[in-house]
Amino acid sequence: MPNVKYLVFVLSTHGDERPEKEKDDNLYYQHYFYTKDGQVKTQDLMTMINHIEEIKNKMKLFFIQACRCRATNTELDNQDPGFNVPITSTKQLSPDVSPTTIENKEAGYNPPKSTKGTDHTDARGYMPPEKIDPPFERIPHCDDCGVVFASTAGKYAYSKKNSEDEGGWMIRALYSTLHEYQKEDGVRDVHIIDVLGRINRKVSEKEAVFLISDFDSDDSVVGKCISHLSMLKDELIMELKKENKDSMDELIALKQQVIELQGRVVQEIKLGGEPKKTMINDIIIVRDKVEGKINGLVDTKAQSCFYHNLAFEDKDMTLYKSKTKSGVE
Repeated sequence: MPNVKYLVFVLSTHGDERPEKEKDDNLYYQHYFYTKDGQVKTQDLMTMINHIEEIKNKMKLFFIQACRCRATNTELDNQDPGFNVPITSTKQLSPDVSPTTIENKEAGYNPPKSTKGTDHTDARGYMPPEKIDPPFERIPHCDDCGVVFASTAGKYAYSKKNSEDEGGWMIRALYSTLHEYQKEDGVRDVHIIDVLGRINRKVSEKEAVFLISDFDSDDSVVGKCISHLSMLKDELIMELKKENKDSMDELIALKQQVIELQGRVVQEIKLGGEPKKTMINDIIIVRDKVEGKINGLVDTKAQSCFYHNLAFEDKDMTLYKSKTKSGVE
C-alpha cells in the first residue's frame, strides 16, 4: 500500500475501564470495548494494527465512541460535571451553538438543552468492583497515532437517540466538523490537530439532561432514574461532609427522600401508567429541591479528549478536500 497516507479507525460501541495487575505488580486501568460475543482490550487492538507492515510510519487516527466508566467509581464519579466558561464573544462558539442563547445569560454560558431526542450513556458494562483504587492509568496507543475518546478517563460517554441528530456525541462532532471544513469556501486543506480541537470543543458544549421520552423502554427509564438518583445521593453525601452547614437537617431529609425513591423506582416504573408518571415526577421534584440547596450543582456534561504522539511534518498531517462531481459532495 505505497500510496496510503494515513489510517482512520472509527469505533462506536460500549466500553469501560477496569484495573489489571501487570508485570511490575502495579494495578493499571485498562480500557475495554464490547463486541457481540465478548470484550476486547483496546490496547490489544492498537498493538495488532501497529504490526501491519504496510502502514508502518504512517499516521493512524482512532476515534473511539465508548464509555470509560469504572466499577470502582461512584455514580457521581462516572459523571462529568464539566465547567461553565464565561463567553465574551459569539465568535468563541462553535457553529452548532446559537449565539442568541448568550444574550439571555447575565453571567457565564450554559449550552442549550436539546428538546428533541434523549441522551444515553454509551455502555455501562460493569465488571465486579475491586476494593483497591489503582494509582495508575494505561493509555491505549501505538506508533504514530492520534486517539480521540468520547470522554475523559473514568467517565461516561453519551449518545443521542430518537432524534434527527442521533448518534454518539463525539462521532456526530467528527462528522459535522469534516462537513463544515468541506463546505467552507477558500479552505483547501486543514491540519489534523485543528480537526481534533474542533471536535473536542463541540462535545464540551453539549450536556445531558434528565429527560424521559415516549421512545424509552421501561428498562431505559429505570436505568436513567437509578443513575440520576445515585448522582443526587452522591451530591448530598458530599455536601453533608462540609462543616458549618446551616441547612443540615434539610439535606438529611432530602437524602432520605432520594433513598426512598431508589427503593421504589424499579417496581413503579415496571407498573407503567400513573405509578410510572408519579415516580418520574417525584424524582424531578426532589432534583429541583437538591439543586435549590446545593450551590454549584450542574448538569451532566461530557468532554471528549484526544492525545497523540505524532511527529510528522505539517504536510503529512494535513487533510485535503475531496473533489465533488456535479455539485454533489
